[in-house]
Amino acid sequence: MTVVKNINRMLLISSLAALTACGGSEDREQKYLNKAQSYFQEKNYDKTKVELKNVLQINPKNIEATYLFAQIAETDQDWRKTYGLLLKVVEANPEHLDAQIKLGKLLLLSNEETQASEKAELVLAKDPNHVDATNLKATIFLKNKELDKSEELLNKALSIAPGDLDASLLLTRIFRDRKDFDGALKILDGALAKKPDALRPALVKIEIYSQQGKKDLIEQSFITLTKQFPENQNLHYTLTKHYISEKKIDEGEAVLKNLIDLLPEENQPKLALVNFMMAQRSPEQAESTLLKFIKNNPTNYTFRFFSLKIYKDQPEKIKQILQDIVNDDPLGKDGLDAKARLAALAIQDKDLETAHTLLNEVITENQNYSVALLMRAGLNLADKKTDDAIADLRAVLRENPESEKALLMLASAQLQNKNIDLVKDNLEKVLSINPKNLPAAKDLAKILTKEGEIDRSLAILQQASTKETKDEELTLMLLELNAQKNNWQEAETLAQNIVETSDKKEVGHFKLAQLKMAQGDTKEAEIQYKKALELKPLTVDATSGLLNVYLAQKDLKKAGKLINNSLAQKPDNLVFLNMKAKLYQQQSKHDEAAIIYKKILEIQPKYAEGYHDLATIHLMKREFDEALAIYNKGIKEAPKSILLLMSSAAVMQMNKNFPGAIENYKKILEIQPGNAMATNNYAVLLSNDKDDKQNLKEGLELASKLKDIEVSSFQDTYGWLSYLNGLYDQALVALEKSVNLQGSIPENHYHLALAYLHKGRTAEAQLELEKAVIEGANYADLENAKAELEKLQNK
Repeated sequence: MTVVKNINRMLLISSLAALTACGGSEDREQKYLNKAQSYFQEKNYDKTKVELKNVLQINPKNIEATYLFAQIAETDQDWRKTYGLLLKVVEANPEHLDAQIKLGKLLLLSNEETQASEKAELVLAKDPNHVDATNLKATIFLKNKELDKSEELLNKALSIAPGDLDASLLLTRIFRDRKDFDGALKILDGALAKKPDALRPALVKIEIYSQQGKKDLIEQSFITLTKQFPENQNLHYTLTKHYISEKKIDEGEAVLKNLIDLLPEENQPKLALVNFMMAQRSPEQAESTLLKFIKNNPTNYTFRFFSLKIYKDQPEKIKQILQDIVNDDPLGKDGLDAKARLAALAIQDKDLETAHTLLNEVITENQNYSVALLMRAGLNLADKKTDDAIADLRAVLRENPESEKALLMLASAQLQNKNIDLVKDNLEKVLSINPKNLPAAKDLAKILTKEGEIDRSLAILQQASTKETKDEELTLMLLELNAQKNNWQEAETLAQNIVETSDKKEVGHFKLAQLKMAQGDTKEAEIQYKKALELKPLTVDATSGLLNVYLAQKDLKKAGKLINNSLAQKPDNLVFLNMKAKLYQQQSKHDEAAIIYKKILEIQPKYAEGYHDLATIHLMKREFDEALAIYNKGIKEAPKSILLLMSSAAVMQMNKNFPGAIENYKKILEIQPGNAMATNNYAVLLSNDKDDKQNLKEGLELASKLKDIEVSSFQDTYGWLSYLNGLYDQALVALEKSVNLQGSIPENHYHLALAYLHKGRTAEAQLELEKAVIEGANYADLENAKAELEKLQNK
């Protein structure tokens, strides 16, 4: 019995201890939260964060701490973080009306008007007199030009909370749009009466004075504000700009000197005075002013760095100033900054050895010095030392994972390594940080477009662009993608924008012409091409486009006149000559075309296409020896021309010169190892002698490189060589795939029939053989196919 009593007593003590401990943690949690809220009111955000971390360490689910963190993120304008934290608050507590409204405001900033309106309605349903919710709804109406509805709500907000800043400023905007300046000023005065220390309404009053042209009131208002907010530097600078605009230079200088007296420890007012002297007095006075600041505080390296602006046209002086900083502060931050700048100058001077040495010294002292790491990575990228560059960039990203520049450079390094997946991954990271990063958006869109992801490319570029974006390449990319999707109206609007806003109006007309041509509107295409040529005569692309219009219209007379006029002004232009030859061929004047091609080759003996076009004329006449001679001559001039080597090999195959064709295919694969067509044709030739086991084995090795390419002829080559090498199951899979991809080639049906026969599938084999011997079939094993079919039919 005593034992039980003791146990009960111990349990009671433990329970009391637990309750006491629990109460203690709650007290500490509230204490930390109170401190955080107090620091936040004082705008001491660093200390606020420390106290909030203490709160969340005790209770990770504390909603008010999370909301306060969201408010700090809001003051930092970190909208993504703000949104995420607010979302966390309202998920935990949907009744947190202030968080709901802040979410609504962010949604409106993102043009999510419907969702923003839903947030306003949600809060107003709970509290019809919620001022911020009323203002949010009024803002949405204002954005949609529903001014009466907006004004009604704003008046309601001001009746609930007289002088409310947001409502006052929004209502003022409506009055200003109506040019009711007196009414606007009355609203602002009401707001200032309630909150005399509010700066924004006071500044809006000055904007209205500016609209009214009341310069005296502008000046007096700024003077008043600089006295009311003496440490607000921007007010002093704005007053100075006002004096400059009014040619009151002495008064402007006095404002800056007064600010220096008010804030003697601040650098910016002194630098502003130097800039003022440079712009309004003289470079000599600016230099004299700055040298006094340096003399009075020689260890303030900010002034020395600023002097580089004054000596921008004296590179040797700049280098000396930087070297002096390095000497005076060899291991300090300013010394390292100066050394990094010296490295940048060495790069500009193409003294890469010195640049490398300086950067290595900086990084040895500070392994996380991102500027130096980025510069060294750039040098290594230029030298194709991608592994070294990647190491430096990863060091930058360890310290700053959201460095857009480092991620972009890392993408460039991975591109050099031909690792496209990693390139895309890094570009996507950049865009997750900043969807408006144009270089990343354009680079990723180019890759995705090549991969056929047109919709995604278009979405990325649209997200990156704004009405203010003036990037010609972006506009052209958007135009081309919309054209690929047959979004003709959008594409034409973009082309018209180039015509109306760009210095290169001819590009806009050229693109409009291409779009009209793609839609079959040759008449409008002709008009636009002519406009492009008026702005920039003899442009090759526009001339070629207009020629195609005339050919589509079957107007050979206009086509001939266009080319003759172009050649009259540029008689040796290869493109125009080529057009002339092509026009002759359209008219079946092959001998005249041949004369032009010969002239082209006299002007440019290494022009591979010229040899090909001239040889084609002989092939049309079935003059194979002459064509082959031209190809061989071209190959001597342009030995790495894939076009000539492939064409020559094709002619040799037609003439049963298989060793010569094989030799050409070998050369092609030396130049371009991944050339699928050369690989296929070479493998086919090795399959000709079915008794040569070594050739069959080598042919299969080549054909294996094609097994994953969804092309009927490639699958047939791989399957046939698999069959000849005794790999019947492997052969059957490939040969079936070949016929499924394209079922109109008799020889492919013959190959599949033999595979079926080997597997004992005679009925299927017979069906394939019937397709293999159709009228018009012509291939080496045709007689064998007929014999096999006869055997099956006679069984």
